[in-house]
Amino acid sequence: MQIHITFSEPAAASLRQALLPSKCDKILSLTEDFSVGPITGLDTIQGYMDRREWMSAYYGRIYEDFDELDYEEQMVKFHEKLYFIPEDTTVIFWHGMNVNDQVALRYVASILSRENVALYEVDVSAIETRDARRGKYIPSALSQLDPLWLTLLLEQKVPMTDQRLVDLMLDWSRLVETSSVIRFLNEGEIIEAQEDYFDHLISSAIDHKTVKLTDVLRRVLEKSEYPVTESYAMYRILHLQQTQPIRIQGDTSCADLSGIKLKLTGSSQRR
Repeated sequence: MQIHITFSEPAAASLRQALLPSKCDKILSLTEDFSVGPITGLDTIQGYMDRREWMSAYYGRIYEDFDELDYEEQMVKFHEKLYFIPEDTTVIFWHGMNVNDQVALRYVASILSRENVALYEVDVSAIETRDARRGKYIPSALSQLDPLWLTLLLEQKVPMTDQRLVDLMLDWSRLVETSSVIRFLNEGEIIEAQEDYFDHLISSAIDHKTVKLTDVLRRVLEKSEYPVTESYAMYRILHLQQTQPIRIQGDTSCADLSGIKLKLTGSSQRR
């Protein structure tokens, strides 16, 4: 049996479509966003509980219908399945060159390093592909690839060597000593930043004309070397509302925040 591990629900959905005929493959998906939230001491019970508390507050603030019990259940089920993988199972990590995948890869690899399983990996960012809209491009996430590509990539899975596993574990040991709640990928290295890193850029991207959240993200990316996710931008916008008259229009009860619109409604305290 082969167990495939992905680090987002879109990635898992794409892989399910690609592996649909197979009855010998299972998919485990860690759907939490590891680009945000504390990971200090995450290899301890206290660190784990601290992250659970922060992430519950984070999701609860952004999404109106966030179900904390359902979230907790998902996390518990993932970790139960992870810790009870049968011996001699082939485990395949699917990851791309994005900060969520890279942090989660180190986290899960550090757990499975203690188990008697055969570890492999598929780096989706190691290939160049193309489509009609983007032309040639290097995917940063599995979900950016057509499922047909995934069956081809599976044939090229690479065994995780002892040295590769040690390198991941050492980097994870470094990460659990950090204290930030936001992190980026800089030339393959995971770095951290202050929680308010994007505040000025987000604030500058919102004016008295109604603007879509997706356009705010685009404006931020034009001035920042690092991208900001919809959820984290929304999290910081809600924080900025405490000092700036920002009106939020749209449905925040679902995971897709692309329809959210923003507007300054009065005089701003911006300097």
